[in-house]
Amino acid sequence: MEIRKIIDDKQILQKFVDLQCYCFNLDRDIVEFELDKMFGKDESIILGGFLDNQLQGSLIINDFNIYWNGLNVKMGGIGGVTTFPEARQNHVVSQLLIESLEIMNENNQIFSLLAPFSFSFYRKYGWEYGTTMKAMELDIDGLSHFKSQGYALKPIGKEHIQAAKQVYEKYYSSFNGPSKRTDLRWDVTFERNLGNKVFSYGVFDDDDTLRGYIFYKLIDNQFVVREMVYDSLEVRKQLLYFIYVHRAQVEKVKFVMPENDKLDMILTNQKLKMVIEPYMMVRVINVKKVLEMFPFRNVHSLDFSIGIEDKYASWNNTVFEVKVDDDKIQVAENENRKPDISCSIQVFSQVIFGFISIEEAFNLELVSCDDINLIEKLNKIIPKKCSYITDGF
Repeated sequence: MEIRKIIDDKQILQKFVDLQCYCFNLDRDIVEFELDKMFGKDESIILGGFLDNQLQGSLIINDFNIYWNGLNVKMGGIGGVTTFPEARQNHVVSQLLIESLEIMNENNQIFSLLAPFSFSFYRKYGWEYGTTMKAMELDIDGLSHFKSQGYALKPIGKEHIQAAKQVYEKYYSSFNGPSKRTDLRWDVTFERNLGNKVFSYGVFDDDDTLRGYIFYKLIDNQFVVREMVYDSLEVRKQLLYFIYVHRAQVEKVKFVMPENDKLDMILTNQKLKMVIEPYMMVRVINVKKVLEMFPFRNVHSLDFSIGIEDKYASWNNTVFEVKVDDDKIQVAENENRKPDISCSIQVFSQVIFGFISIEEAFNLELVSCDDINLIEKLNKIIPKKCSYITDGF
């Protein structure tokens, strides 16, 4: 099996489109839209697995920057993982995933995220359950107590990209995982909304400044919120009132939101459907770089070693010495040192991404450590943080 990037061979690209349509039951124009709008416009790439120069399977490494502990870091978003049915016993996906790790490491993409068809399958290659989202469904009458806050609501589009970016970044930069959307991705988002009959409305104040926005669909007697962003509670209430004015068109409202969102606290009737749903898996691509970038704030002195087990990324499969002195961080590899802490790349990814605390991992026997004091110290330094992913891939 030969693994290589799919560049500009039109015949192979058409086979890639065929493959995506077959495996994901997509209309051809949807796949070609994404291919035309994104491929070659940033550092996203398509990997193909070939046998006798015939495409057997593929995956996409989407080029993203994401927010992580207040930083802006590179992330490879794995999507479009597909194989033709006749090639599914040839371990094409396994080879594609292993090669993707090398490529992402070369591209300094220190994290990778993916939406799994099977958690157990991708766990074998180092990805782990690392994000959730809260799904909420209620009767639209449950929003009847929200009143207009005096703002103007009107459609928004590509001409509002810079204003939307400001509101978006203020709202999402406090989470781990949301993408820092480029102008290109904003442009594609608005165009994709138009093509998929997703409405885009903004909240404007008296100075005609965008203060929030909502992307939504009206389908099957439901108001389905795709994304809702606001800069204050007052603006959020305006958006909830905006949803309520659709009561003649729909009976139900569906939201997706971060797990720590407290919308239910400002409703008058909490009889609703609310579910925490597992979402994407996370993987650290380069442990050393992640440790060097981690904001060990207000740490005057810290010295520990951590051993990582990583079967498919040899550069991670070692012991790392971490020394922090007045916020200055030094990380070195030392495979001869006995680690103070040991864990798999999967657990390390969960902890450093803020999905679980190191104390929780220790109590679940996912981390090995003989020094409970070190666990308690690191627990204060590496806090849990709500993860939330805004862009699918």
